[in-house]
Amino acid sequence: MTKLTSQLHREAQDRAFDYLARQGRPLDGAVARFTLREGPIGAVLEALAGFQNGDGGFGQALEPDFRLPASSPMATSVAFELLRELAAPIDHELVKRGIAYLIECYEPAIGGWQDVPPGVNDHPHAPWWHHEPGRRYGPQGHWGNPCAALAAALWRHAPLVPDTLLTEVTRAGLAALADDEAPLREYVARGYEALGRTCGDREAAAVFRARVVRDAPSAVATDPERWKVEAFQPVWLVRDADDPLAASLRDVLEANLDFLIARQTDAGCWEPNWIWFGQPEEAFAEARRDWSSEQTALLLRIFSGHGRLAP
Repeated sequence: MTKLTSQLHREAQDRAFDYLARQGRPLDGAVARFTLREGPIGAVLEALAGFQNGDGGFGQALEPDFRLPASSPMATSVAFELLRELAAPIDHELVKRGIAYLIECYEPAIGGWQDVPPGVNDHPHAPWWHHEPGRRYGPQGHWGNPCAALAAALWRHAPLVPDTLLTEVTRAGLAALADDEAPLREYVARGYEALGRTCGDREAAAVFRARVVRDAPSAVATDPERWKVEAFQPVWLVRDADDPLAASLRDVLEANLDFLIARQTDAGCWEPNWIWFGQPEEAFAEARRDWSSEQTALLLRIFSGHGRLAP
């Protein structure tokens, strides 16, 4: 007998859109309208431009867990992952300026980018984004976050990037895998998944994809109890049913989707399942509002990709 799965009914979808219109960030409302209600991609690009700084990078709390106005590679990776997921035009001026920023702040000594600059410490931020001298890459200390996602952005916009840089970042990604056989975890796996999709070096792309397929079952939280707190959930890695990773995670994906559909609040949104550990609750309040907006738009896309939106 086929197991019945839950769907997000039309009334619940309308409540989510109403929430985004009333309390969400303009960017998230534009993304939801574009992906589900035939809204214009131009509205998404216009809203995203509000997070772009004069140097071409993105900041302004686009990644809500650090409120740094200045540009950072990490916030810029968020912008380019969104552009990739939405298949946004690759020749838009916003894109050209963002790629120029990534080229400018690339650090050959580490074969990539450090996630956030020291200035992040001068603004409210989650403890995992606190800048420490000598810190490399992101919270996991692995090249794959944020460098894999940023390398994917360079490959998606390869005509704007020197061939030598594409070669260099691809080699750095391969070296990071060769140096550490431990399973890829969470956003490291997600970054390599994006790089495997976009990398123009076919042999390297095959290596990236194979490693993510190997490690996917351990990259995500599979225990439903962990989904109630900070945990990298299956749908964060597998955003739609056509993803090659979906087959190996099918049962846990279906359970995760059921869990998340049931988590919609009375206000119509989905709230973050984490806090800024060790900091007063009020410090997280602004970030919580932004995350509720971002998560609502993201989950609407994910439910659509997995066929979980009722007609």
